Amino acid sequence: MKQISTLIIMMFLIGVTAPQFAKAQQTASDYFAAGLAHSNAGQYFDAIQDYDKAIALDPDNTLAYNNRGAAKSDLGQYFDAIQDYDKAIALNPDDALAYNNRGAAKSDLGQDFDAIQDYDKAIALNPDYALALSNRSIVNRLLGKISQAENDCRIAKQIDSSVSC
Repeated sequence: MKQISTLIIMMFLIGVTAPQFAKAQQTASDYFAAGLAHSNAGQYFDAIQDYDKAIALDPDNTLAYNNRGAAKSDLGQYFDAIQDYDKAIALNPDDALAYNNRGAAKSDLGQDFDAIQDYDKAIALNPDYALALSNRSIVNRLLGKISQAENDCRIAKQIDSSVSC
């Protein structure tokens, strides 16, 4: 109890209020959760700020890099998003989500052949990754590879009937 009393007195003497102290104690998980909430609400700039804070506290958080990249992609900042996905992959080379997301950003930039390579890697890591199969199907269709596109779409829909190709 004495430690708590001393802490409260010290906070009072230096002018730190309880909300300021609580805010200073937020964890990477807190900022990640706030970033997720902001992303889900379409508040991508706020989400990026939250993910920045999560990464500052936990620089090995691959999901924070992935989600920050997704928020940047939603803002059309594809090159910056790719840098975040690259970092997530550097931290975890088996991160199928990061390969899929990087493929989507590359596709948005018209880098379809590079996107296919990322989708291939995501699918190699997780053969039941319906979204990566669907994304590869879409890009293959754009490249005129109709048979491959239809095959990927068929498999994706067998895994998850809600995907669109």
